[in-house]
Amino acid sequence: MIEHIIDFLEQNGGKATSTEIVKHVFKMPEANSGICDTLVQSTVSDSKRIIKSKDHTWILVNSIKVSYPENDFVLVKAFPERSMSFFEWICLNVSPFPVGKKLVFFAKRQAKDYSLKELNRICKEILAKTSTQVVVFDGFGNQISLFRRMFWQILGKEFSGQIISLKRLLQRLQPNIKFAESSQISSALGITHLEHAAPEQQFELFQEQFSIAFEMCQKLGLNDADQIVAYCESTAEAIDFSEYQFDRDFLNDLPELPGIYLMRDVNDKVIYVGKSRNLYERVNSYFREAENLEPKILNIRENIRNLEIHLAGSELEALLMEYDAIQNYDPGINKQIDVHERSVPATRLKPCILFLEHFDASLIKLYCIRPNHGILELDLSKQCKNLGEIGNRVLDFFYSPTVKKTNKRIDIVASWLYTSKMVNILDVENVRKQDLERLMLDHIASFIKGENDIIHI
Repeated sequence: MIEHIIDFLEQNGGKATSTEIVKHVFKMPEANSGICDTLVQSTVSDSKRIIKSKDHTWILVNSIKVSYPENDFVLVKAFPERSMSFFEWICLNVSPFPVGKKLVFFAKRQAKDYSLKELNRICKEILAKTSTQVVVFDGFGNQISLFRRMFWQILGKEFSGQIISLKRLLQRLQPNIKFAESSQISSALGITHLEHAAPEQQFELFQEQFSIAFEMCQKLGLNDADQIVAYCESTAEAIDFSEYQFDRDFLNDLPELPGIYLMRDVNDKVIYVGKSRNLYERVNSYFREAENLEPKILNIRENIRNLEIHLAGSELEALLMEYDAIQNYDPGINKQIDVHERSVPATRLKPCILFLEHFDASLIKLYCIRPNHGILELDLSKQCKNLGEIGNRVLDFFYSPTVKKTNKRIDIVASWLYTSKMVNILDVENVRKQDLERLMLDHIASFIKGENDIIHI
């Protein structure tokens, strides 16, 4: 049967979905997507020529070796591997693979000491180096998430390039080994590990590690970047969706937007609440057929029966929605209340108004912040149709007597602003009541034009 699937893939341009394979090879046109995934996975599980990509299509791998690729990859490593923000990076290495000029950023001063103009230039320089290549991290710490956040905050857009990790690739190549730290990679590859070396030496070690991993890929017939990416993101065992009230099609249709997700059990009780800037990526990550799953993900898979999605216009809105949902539902699996004990207190904030994206494109999300008093969230029409009503509520909020009270939601805002370099913000501290509406109109106009004020907290 594998030979028939290979023949079909060759006739279909080298790739096809489980549904297409089952329909044309197994002659079962009415089978649902879950059955199709399980049937194809069980049939091709021993084949090295057929792998499953991130978008759940099956790809036929070329078994004929080709010449060594010329700079299909760009290796990237940040120091330290785990930080609260990319502003804390002291070094960022970017180098084409296998040959090319290495770029080193933030080696002389931390990222936080660079101006917005300098950071903008750095991001654009990195984009120029990675526009057509696959970016490879070693997969340790939170380098990848902060790398993506850097482009979002500095350039105001997502990093659209492909990113894989050496750790994930080696877990596919050597599934019986769990790579919890870089030293285990060195040991598995038979090379000397440098435990406390300088960033330059650690990056050279990373280059050597990936070079050996690439040679291992070639032995499997994986000869170019697309094939290696598909193999790296392919899965080992199909997920049975029969017990869930959603299927793979539901997950594939999730938007690449910020928001929160509520996971419910068989009794419809919320057992887990999560948030993300990209709901598609985050929610799908729980249902990838990967080895060495974290206990938390295994627990979720065993107990979840349904998913509930709530969209947000920004990462900040998603953070606040997540906090509110956790307070409301007290989910059993994730006890994340302590996660929101922020290191940046609200006392460092000044009275201000934040102008952020709304998931409804015709609206603007306003966050009126008054430390030791509270947060007022408002939805303003971009055409200012409800400006009169909104303006009255804003004036009442800022110019009424202060009622001192603690508010963890303000701490969340303070911490988010600490890691955000570009936000449209109106400082209200010294603004006269009669001038506030005019200033709001100015900021609305600049927001629609995509202009942002730099904030420092």
